[in-house]
Amino acid sequence: CDGEPIIFTASNGVLYEWKIGTNGRNFQTGISNTYATDSLSDSDTIFVTTTDINGCVGEDSININVAQSPTNQLGPDITVCSNETVIIDGTNPAPVTYLWSNGATSSTISVSQIGVYELTVINNDGCRAYDSIELFNYPQTTINIGNDTSICIGGSITLSPGSGFSNYAWSTGETTASINVGSGLYDVTITDLNNCPASDTILIGDFLSNFIDLGNDSLICEDQPIVIDAG
Repeated sequence: CDGEPIIFTASNGVLYEWKIGTNGRNFQTGISNTYATDSLSDSDTIFVTTTDINGCVGEDSININVAQSPTNQLGPDITVCSNETVIIDGTNPAPVTYLWSNGATSSTISVSQIGVYELTVINNDGCRAYDSIELFNYPQTTINIGNDTSICIGGSITLSPGSGFSNYAWSTGETTASINVGSGLYDVTITDLNNCPASDTILIGDFLSNFIDLGNDSLICEDQPIVIDAG
């Protein structure tokens, strides 16, 4: 495969001269009986000339076929909202097989966990290409519309998750940054500047009624006292 390293080995000599092509210059001359390269082109021929301890010379050559490796580009790293699912597309224009670091063998994968995802594609010649992409999360936005509480019967309270968000959606149907409500269960979902959601819920109850009983209406004799007790 193009770019793949390969080592050639000769023997029975004390001096070795390596070259590419019949008229190629010597790429390596010396006592090493191996020659390593990763930059061969299709139809290149590797020649070696060996000289033994008696000064006798031997030659050999080998023809090389170089297959093209597939392309593999997953694009730039991705940042999404927490728990958001995203599709990573590794589809290749050439016929290849796919192997992702999570074990998937499809051309695309659907993921939500942050981390690095690697893809290996292998073409019909067995040549491989590698690429990786990392999934990040935007900082998590949290909101708070207050602790559960109680109010007087008939009273009201103002709820707000804060300002500066791009969207507000209350369970009452309102879309303002704050609402004025009585007792009940309320929730709000906001959208932050990264288009990520955050939610909170509050339960508002009623205090017990402050009902008092002074007793039944009464008649008393003039100048007779009576005790009225409000409790």
